[in-house]
Formats: sequence, structure tokens, C-alpha cells
Amino acid sequence: MIPWRVLEDVAEIETITKNSFDRPCLIFKHSRRCEISHLAKKRLEREWNFDKAAITPYFLDLIPNREISDEIARHFAIRHESPQILLIAGGICTYTESHVGISFRELEKKLG
Repeated sequence: MIPWRVLEDVAEIETITKNSFDRPCLIFKHSRRCEISHLAKKRLEREWNFDKAAITPYFLDLIPNREISDEIARHFAIRHESPQILLIAGGICTYTESHVGISFRELEKKLG
């Protein structure tokens, strides 16, 4: 089970950036209207085995929060996609992947 923190306020982007200096943060951008997004989420949840202290996972529901996704794209200088994961470490996006490319194993490799 992934201990998701629900991202519902654009101000939390600054908190994520700041906290990523102490512990990497993951942002998962999910669309309830997209079957690929559901599959990517289920796959991550099924394979997730990080210790709670290793990474802080955030969940963004895109349908009611598109403005937060737009700000994430601007703030971390990445292109918006859905579904999408972003690994934030040291205040920057160090890895991003979308759609069927979302993989726990790849995320695990990036965390080293």
C-alpha cells in the first residue's frame, strides 16, 4: 500500500520542493477518466515496497486540480502528461515518466 499524501493546494508544490532536500518526493498525476492512468496506479501500488522513510508519495487527482498540474509543469520545467510520475529530489525533478512507461522498477533504479 502506498501511503499517498493527497495534493490539493498549489502551495504544497513549494513544500514538496523544500522537503525533497531531506527525502525524495514522488508526484503521481492521475486522471480518473483514463484507463491507462488506472492501470499505472494499480501497477505502482501492487509493486510498491519502499520503506516509509525512503520517499514521500503525493497523489494528484487531475480532474478537479488541473491548475495544480499546470503549476507543477511550470515549477519543475516539465511537460504536462497524464498519467505521469515525477521524482523530486534536491528541489528539482530528477526523473519523469508517463503512460505505460510508469514503472516501479525504473523508479527504484532512479532512487538507487
